[in-house]
Amino acid sequence: MEVRSADAGDGTVDAGDTADTTAPRIESFSPAPGAVGIPQDEDITIVFSEPMDQASVEAAWNSSELSPEDVTFLWNGDGTMLTATAIDSLPLAEGVGLDPQSINALTIGIRIEATATDLAGNTLEEAGVTDFATQKRLRVALERSTELTRTMRSDGLVFGASAVRLIVGDTSGNLQTKSFLSFTTPALPVGALVEAAVISVNQNGIENAPYALGDMEIFHVNEGVIDAAIFDTALAQIGVFSASDTLEVKSIDVAQAFRDDVENQVARGGRTQYRLEFPTGTDNDNADDEARISRSSIAMEVTYLVD
Repeated sequence: MEVRSADAGDGTVDAGDTADTTAPRIESFSPAPGAVGIPQDEDITIVFSEPMDQASVEAAWNSSELSPEDVTFLWNGDGTMLTATAIDSLPLAEGVGLDPQSINALTIGIRIEATATDLAGNTLEEAGVTDFATQKRLRVALERSTELTRTMRSDGLVFGASAVRLIVGDTSGNLQTKSFLSFTTPALPVGALVEAAVISVNQNGIENAPYALGDMEIFHVNEGVIDAAIFDTALAQIGVFSASDTLEVKSIDVAQAFRDDVENQVARGGRTQYRLEFPTGTDNDNADDEARISRSSIAMEVTYLVD
């Protein structure tokens, strides 16, 4: 602070009147400079040594990875801390496979130019610079188990593993048919956080009215053999897999079930397994009511985050 003579209003000089001539400074950044593995929903905070002119600070924001248009700014009550939140989440490096080292993390650099001022108009002591690396996002396609991806009838008949399609519905003999989708659980990197696990199939045929039996449901199951023991039992009901007979690719995110299989990978034989069925076993109309799924289309893709 610097003492400045001032007119007290009656012609006398008040030697106690002072003006702020001290340059403000940035005291801290969060995430800290050099931090790695920052989640995509992390806020960025900047703490200043004194209350700042907020508009000047926001105008001084400079980042090639995160422009001012990409964030929202929020100040604390006394104007000493700025919180920047990415509108569409922080950008991440993207890749495929099970080796995070196959891609480089994305580094976000932020610079607060020295043009930022405090309330008295003093510019920053020096520009503030930080950079940090966000998490990596990788996708991996799971290997399908041919032997455990089968259709089974309620009388115990298991359709062949070489069948080009799976069937969900009932038969002309009024027997329920369910289909099982099975995949090998991969060895994810240490510390991986499963973001999504999407099963997709192509419903490429409809016979009569299978959706008169209700919406097609998906269950989380786990058995090493497709037999009567797995026909009705389940670890959990996940929800509706398909609600229409439209010929199209159907998909659902089963991340919670997949995470459970990862946590129990050894006990469950390294499998992640699901069952498709209609809630009504048969409508007793002596006709094949079938939703048909192309075997070659059955896929599961897992997306995970890692530092």
